[in-house]
Amino acid sequence: CKMMLQDMVSKEQGGTRFSDIANYTQQAIHDLNVLSRNLTPSVVTHFGLKAGIEDHIAELKRRTKSPIHFIWENEKSTSLPVSDKVAVFRIIQDFLLLVAFDQFAPRISMLVQYNFPKVLLRLGYSAMHTPFQSQSREFKDIENRVEYYYGSIKKNCDTEKAEDYFQIELNMTVQES
Repeated sequence: CKMMLQDMVSKEQGGTRFSDIANYTQQAIHDLNVLSRNLTPSVVTHFGLKAGIEDHIAELKRRTKSPIHFIWENEKSTSLPVSDKVAVFRIIQDFLLLVAFDQFAPRISMLVQYNFPKVLLRLGYSAMHTPFQSQSREFKDIENRVEYYYGSIKKNCDTEKAEDYFQIELNMTVQES
């Protein structure tokens, strides 16, 4: 719908009317994205971080061709407050938004290790993937969460697996003020 409206605007078929409709549509999409990002994922809240990630991956697998491999190395994230679980979930969600819908269908691998007070994420994608969008809103959101948790983020390359990956370490002892 949005593309059709943009095409009509560019062809000057409807003048300002189609331009207004396109602007309203764009604003509605933006507002819906903001609203959905502010909601707490209920699966994370009720069933835990691992279940939330698995549920999100299952949903993505229905909409993308990218193979996604997920490894969870420690079941003890139950001691994390829900807000911390949501922060980890959002990092993974933003990473997947950046790579999963690429036209080349990159191979994606994710490892989550939780050893109190540290959470280690290894988020990888096949090196054939197009250049990573480090200026995107999603990547900036990842960086902001890493900074909040006094963490670190490093981009590396595993030439043996032909995979680029981000190694993210978070310190989950940050206290809300």
